[in-house]
Amino acid sequence: MGRRYLGRSVGLDDDGFDFRIPRFRGEVCFEVKAHTGDPGYVDLDRSQVLAAASMAEEVGSRRWGILYVTNVKDPALIAVHELPNPYSKAGGAYFRERQRSGVRLMIQKK
Repeated sequence: MGRRYLGRSVGLDDDGFDFRIPRFRGEVCFEVKAHTGDPGYVDLDRSQVLAAASMAEEVGSRRWGILYVTNVKDPALIAVHELPNPYSKAGGAYFRERQRSGVRLMIQKK
């Protein structure tokens, strides 16, 4: 979405997340997944899966999460949902894995 609609340059996502927020208690890393609708899933590539899995159980140092943005082209409907790390204990209840190319995680709405 960033490349297509905001003119951002094409780059590698080798870190496994889009941005980090430094904090005294340890940084927070976020992967942003934006959709023109609300498909109910996020696709993660290899670097994102590795980063999420490696940070899943780290306490007090680094955390990894997903910002799920829906309806990005409609200002009246746009919404941002903060989702937990799907590989953490808490995050497992929100996702179910569905294999395709990479990893597709279906969001379990509660």
